[in-house]
Amino acid sequence: MFFLSIIILLQSAAVASSLTWIKHNLPLSGELVLTDVHAIIEDSRIIALASGEEGVLLKLDVPVDQSGNYSWTTLLDSSDTTYWYGVYLFSASSYLISGFHDGADGAYGIVSFSDDGGRSWANDTKVDVVAWAGGPIEFSNLTEGFMPSTSGQSSWRTQSGGRNASEWLEIIPSSGQWHSGNFIYDKSGLIRIAGSNDCTSLDYAISWTCQDPWDPSGIDTAIACSGSHCLVGGGEISPTVSGWTHISIDGGQSFSSTRALTSSFPLRSVQVISTTSSADPLYIVAGGNYFSAQGGIYSSIDGGVQWQLDIDLGQEVKACRTLNVTSFIRVFCVSAGSTGGSIVSTDVPL
Repeated sequence: MFFLSIIILLQSAAVASSLTWIKHNLPLSGELVLTDVHAIIEDSRIIALASGEEGVLLKLDVPVDQSGNYSWTTLLDSSDTTYWYGVYLFSASSYLISGFHDGADGAYGIVSFSDDGGRSWANDTKVDVVAWAGGPIEFSNLTEGFMPSTSGQSSWRTQSGGRNASEWLEIIPSSGQWHSGNFIYDKSGLIRIAGSNDCTSLDYAISWTCQDPWDPSGIDTAIACSGSHCLVGGGEISPTVSGWTHISIDGGQSFSSTRALTSSFPLRSVQVISTTSSADPLYIVAGGNYFSAQGGIYSSIDGGVQWQLDIDLGQEVKACRTLNVTSFIRVFCVSAGSTGGSIVSTDVPL
């Protein structure tokens, strides 16, 4: 894998200019732990949901051509021991959220589904499986879906839309190993997940091949690819708080042996975006640590030679997702903070 390190060193020394991130207006104040975000376009409108702890679910519904200085509304806010960790929109009115309840009356995973734009919800539970609470959720079509767990070694697959807990089948890609962060999932059945080992399935999570993480620390936390370019993120909060990322230029068959970026906080979400303006894709990595009030978003436009800290939120960035808006891609990220979480976005011209 040394060849990739040499290639990176020989690339152009162009300065990686920062992206402009817009911080959105949120309806809730105080401690806010936002965990996942998903957005779609329907009837020339952007519809998005952001999930959170203490039963929080926020919604965005704006025209596609409206500026990114958005104001979100509250769909759910139970202020209890419900923790939503995954969210997915099938349409402007059909939503799936997953999470768990962990209170004095017990601990269990939850699926909740709405068919009326979030005005009402049908809840279903899978009792005593807290690790079942997953996020992010991804679907390759209306029925075939997958999500890792927030803890433990289980992941989950559905072939029937996942409206009920009974429709999700427990999957264990590698015994005794955990997985986290955003992952690769496409219509061909390919799934690639990262964690305490990295696993690949070619048949919608039926069978898996796994290997050690690409980082020597033994920890990867997210993976993303665009064409032949891929990123893995990683990080730890003990014995030190730090993060890192590695780059692949062969479709993820191998990654750079050296870290392309080392940060002061774990990198929990990675994105690779190809554009027509450059042979190098745009790399975006985000993360943080809630307990030390650290977190932000880095980017690189020159193949990972140089990195720019675009925005220092002082909060743990939990998740980022992209939305293709014809001539540009909008990137949404959500964070968790003791003085209020954040939702930010940036537009990447195609």
